[in-house]
Order: sequence, then structure tokens, then C-alpha cells
Amino acid sequence: MRVFTKPIEPFFRIGICKEEFSLILAIMYLNSDIPGLSESARDILSIESSKYTKMLFNYLQNKLGQDAGIKKYAECLHLIGSSYFGANNFNLLVTYLEAFYNLPILRDMVPKCFKDIV
Repeated sequence: MRVFTKPIEPFFRIGICKEEFSLILAIMYLNSDIPGLSESARDILSIESSKYTKMLFNYLQNKLGQDAGIKKYAECLHLIGSSYFGANNFNLLVTYLEAFYNLPILRDMVPKCFKDIV
């Protein structure tokens, strides 16, 4: 069960609030590095991602002050990277289980939005 709990541990460790979590999700969903996107779609996603990234930065600085806000902002950006890493590891586990144990039903456990990210 560690495969399900380990990726979310950092979110609890740094103690993000609902607003921070919402902005982090928005930044993750606005990832412009998706294969098959047109150049104009990449530009739109990149611009929107930049807006939400700045919004998170400003929110944290206003809430916590300059130094603490910058520290928390860096931790939030690290959460995004950790989330992609955790999603990739989960995808590798599911692929392994399908290949060696013939368990294709596991793919149905993964929400479609996570499949699109990985």
C-alpha cells in the first residue's frame, strides 16, 4: 500500500492549505509538455501556467512574508516534481504487474486525469 501513500506524504509534511493545493493542481494540469499538442496550445498552456505560478508566489509572499513565502514556494514547486515522479513510479508498477502477473484490471484503478499526466 506504500505505493498509494508515499506520493502524498510530502503534501502533509509541508502542510499546504486548500488554496495552495488548488493552485498547485492548476499548475500541474496546465503542463505544456504533453506530446501531440499544437504550438498554439503549448503557448496558451504555458501562459496560463505562468499566471498560476505567479499567483501562488504572490499568495505565499502575502500570507507568510518574503522569506517564509519564498521557502514555501520552493517547497510547493518541489511537490509538483515529486507528484510527477510518483505518478511515473505508479505507472511503472502497474506496467510491471500487467506484464508479469497478467493483471490488466489495475489500469482501471487509475483515474483518467492521472493517465494523461504520465
